[in-house]
Amino acid sequence: MKFAKYYVGLDAKIKNNHRIVLIDGNYKLDDSIYLFSNVKGNNLIPNSKKSLLKKEEDRYVQDNFNHEQNLILKENNKYTLIAGCSHRGITNIIETAEKIIGNNLDMTIAGFHLFNPVSMKSERFEFIELMSEKLSNKNMDFYTYHCTGIKPFSIHTII
Repeated sequence: MKFAKYYVGLDAKIKNNHRIVLIDGNYKLDDSIYLFSNVKGNNLIPNSKKSLLKKEEDRYVQDNFNHEQNLILKENNKYTLIAGCSHRGITNIIETAEKIIGNNLDMTIAGFHLFNPVSMKSERFEFIELMSEKLSNKNMDFYTYHCTGIKPFSIHTII
């Protein structure tokens, strides 16, 4: 079965708005707000992202999601990671965040991208088990939403 390709990025009119600041790489807004992208790890990357493409010149290639933004907030010496769909893998994003702050995170709020909306399939059970095992070794709270693949819940219900 073939699927239509359609653009889901920023509208060109918005890109040229002087109030929109496009960030490439890491950006420290102040001592308590840090924005980062270009997550390098390749552990436990969801298979469900394989159907998501980007256009390079005149062809479509698998998106590497190096542009995906993640946010670290620091308040009262506690660190919270806020990530979007976690296409680069939530464990890779957490490792990158902890490397940036030189400390452990206290909370993560993110989608885990365990469901492919194109194929309507969830990640393999073994993948979810490995991810849960790795996350259960972290001493932090997890909250997930959006593209996790199941209704919103606290991940404490599975780890």
